[in-house]
Amino acid sequence: MKKLNPLKVTEYIIDTINRLPKGYVFTYEDFITEVIKKEAIIKALNRMAKLGEIMEVLTQEINGFNASIEKLEGLTDKLRNTKV
Repeated sequence: MKKLNPLKVTEYIIDTINRLPKGYVFTYEDFITEVIKKEAIIKALNRMAKLGEIMEVLTQEINGFNASIEKLEGLTDKLRNTKV
């Protein structure tokens, strides 16, 4: 199997990130193609995070934030349905 050039993988990631909406939280799955495999993407993203080129966000924090939003939306719905 041909080994991928890490620089090309990083260039692909940077190009893809530059096309994403500002503030978009991405995962390695946003970058996987038939040519660039999961392991190469994960290694490149980890390397970029260590160098400070991208910021790593913990999945637990994102999931907790999403759960909080869902709870607030549920409360909003209940308040709308409450007769005053």
